[in-house]
Amino acid sequence: VIYRLTSNSAILFFNRGVKGWDGDGRGVELYKCFVTWDEQFNIAKTKPVLFYSVEIVFPAAAVKHPQIGKTQNGKLVLLLETRTTEAVQYDQKICFSNDNGKTWTNPVDVVFNTPKLTDRGTLVLGTGSKIITLSSGRLVTSAYYADNNTQVLLYSDDQGATWSFSNIVENTHSSETALIQKSDGKILILARREDWGTKVKRTLISVDGSDLSLVQDSTLACTDCQTSITRFSNGTLIAANPFPFNNSNDR
Repeated sequence: VIYRLTSNSAILFFNRGVKGWDGDGRGVELYKCFVTWDEQFNIAKTKPVLFYSVEIVFPAAAVKHPQIGKTQNGKLVLLLETRTTEAVQYDQKICFSNDNGKTWTNPVDVVFNTPKLTDRGTLVLGTGSKIITLSSGRLVTSAYYADNNTQVLLYSDDQGATWSFSNIVENTHSSETALIQKSDGKILILARREDWGTKVKRTLISVDGSDLSLVQDSTLACTDCQTSITRFSNGTLIAANPFPFNNSNDR
């Protein structure tokens, strides 16, 4: 995940695998660096540093799915999640920065206003790497229940101190999500399909982050990876999406 800080700088969070593990579900650490560029788009970056690891808790532990945004009062907010057991179960964490990402509070458990629905399966952050700030100050990001193809949004009305769930959209047969606020203020969500009969992204929509509804399939091809999406100042949406070659899942 990369987040723009100034006109020519950004902060970058990325995963590195721990030797001996697969570097995806098992054995993953989170790193941070800063990126700058000049008018000719010559890019430079700082040396990556380890941001967060829970390997000491569990050798095959994983720190994944960083989601970053900015609160209305100017703090950077970072959501991430950890897996610290053999079971595929994630714990959502949150931390903040008051100095444009130079230093961060220690990640702590996200406080949910209502319990996670354990009967729905494993709650997973949407992996779309974005936390949207609405004009009201509400923070919004996406999530899903991995075992039940169920989509949901998370939102906070107190600068990230506590989080609530939108309504759940059942049976979407989709998982990893990316979201963007459109020029009309509505939130567009693109989801990776898990039923391979129709290999295009699912499309969902939300008015204010507390609601969620399934719209239709998009026209974007769907492989075994999430999409990134952003919006230009003129309202144009642009998506970065892996496309299959030769009718396969190779990217």
